Formats: sequence, structure tokens, C-alpha cells
Amino acid sequence: MCLLAGGRAVPSSLVPNPVGGAYKKLGRGGEFPTVINSSIHEKCPHLLQLMKPDIGNGNDLQRIVLVRSMFGLLLNKEDRLLDVLSILQELLCSPTSIEFQFEIGEAYKFLLEKVNDLAAEVNLQIVRNILRNINSNDSVTRAAWTELLLEAIDYLPKGLLLSEILPEALKKARAGESVLAKITGSKFLGRQATRLDEADVRSYIVPVIQALCKDTDAAVRASASKQIPVIAKALKLKECLPLLMPTIIDLSTDESDLVQEANLEAVVFFLNNVDNGNFL
Repeated sequence: MCLLAGGRAVPSSLVPNPVGGAYKKLGRGGEFPTVINSSIHEKCPHLLQLMKPDIGNGNDLQRIVLVRSMFGLLLNKEDRLLDVLSILQELLCSPTSIEFQFEIGEAYKFLLEKVNDLAAEVNLQIVRNILRNINSNDSVTRAAWTELLLEAIDYLPKGLLLSEILPEALKKARAGESVLAKITGSKFLGRQATRLDEADVRSYIVPVIQALCKDTDAAVRASASKQIPVIAKALKLKECLPLLMPTIIDLSTDESDLVQEANLEAVVFFLNNVDNGNFL
């Protein structure tokens, strides 16, 4: 038997050994736990019942062990996976260590990247959980979830990008938002550019990036300028030169060295591609 928080006895077979080799740490060369056998699957509903009270009251090691085991066991059980996602979001809204947040983030990343046949509602729940966490008051936590979402954009279905990520990016990039929000918004917009249709890029992303390139803050202008080469790749049209070149010309006289450096990258990108005939 093994005692979790609250003094509840749990069969040892239900609690994986975090150092025994059964589970390897995500993001460090290992794979996510995928221990599958019939006896564990039979006990899975019981473990799920234990999870909510014990994961909330236990220490971070117990929480991390349970997180690693639950996702591996529930990959083919979307109904219970949704329950787990809901419980984890409750925990993320309460005081938790950054290590625990990283662990959940890596689990989300694994599900989005490796499991291509996730039910639509599971994908949606993961995305909404991540979106709730990118506005954390803790700068380290906020940065970690922001980077996770940037990576997740590469794996999300296009429909989710349009319905969930694009509106959030446009919201953060609005005039009147904080400098940090605008920078984050510009990164989200640039990352999505190669995933969306050209018409959506021209309609939603280009005008906002152009506006951010005229922002009063140099850091915002620099971040927006860095997205121009990515947007140009996404358009793959002759029109991208007349569409984006006026912005590049304006930025070439910017008083900020940070902006000048970012704009130079865009200039080099266009020169290389014009030489290669990509825009002719």
C-alpha cells in the first residue's frame, strides 16, 4: 500500500514509481508515459475518483506522478480525459509550483503533438486551458505558457486557430493593450500565418502587423517587424512585395536600433528571395 495526502491508502500498483524507469521526464529526450495493460485500465476509473481530492491536497511530487500516469492511461478514453483536464485546470487556478505547471504544459504539448486523433472537444479543452494560463500574474509562468501556445499552433487544427487563437492574438494586439500584450499578439499572429489561408492572412494578420509596426513602443515595432518575413512566406504571392514593402521602407528610418535590426532581417529576406525569383 502507498499513502497519499490525507492519509488515504492506495494500492501501490496504482501509483507509478517516478524514479523506477517506468516514466521518463517529458521534454528531456524521453517519451510520455504509455503504460498500457488490461489490469491498469480496469483500475483507471478508481484512480480517477482518487485523483481530484488527492492531487489537490498532495505535495507536488505526488501531483506530478499522478499527472504522468493519468494522461498515459487515458489516451483512448476521451470522456475521462476531459474530466482530468477539468481537474488540472482547477489546480492551475490555485497556488502551484512552477515545476507542476511545466509538467502539465508538457503533457498538453504531448497530446497535441503526438496524438493526431484526439477528439475535437479534447483539443478545444486543452487550448482553452492554455489560453487561461497565458495571462498569469507570474512572469515565469506566463512566459512558459506563452511559449507552449506558440509551439502548439504548429499542431492545432486550422478550425481551432480561427475560432480560438486568432481572436486571442487580435485582442492582445489591439491599440490600448500593454506593451507585453502587443508583443505576444504579434508573435501569435506571425506563428499562425503559415497555417492559415492566404486570404485570412491578408485580411486579419497583415493589417494588424502593419499597425503594430507604427506603435509608439520600439519593442512592439521590433516584434512586429520580425513577423514580416514569416507573413511573406505564407502569402507566396507577387502581391506581397507591394503589400509589405511600404512598411519595410518606413521602418528603415526608425530611430530605434532594435527596430532597425529587426527590419534588416526582413530586407535581407526579400533581397534573397527576389534574387531567387520567388517573388517574380
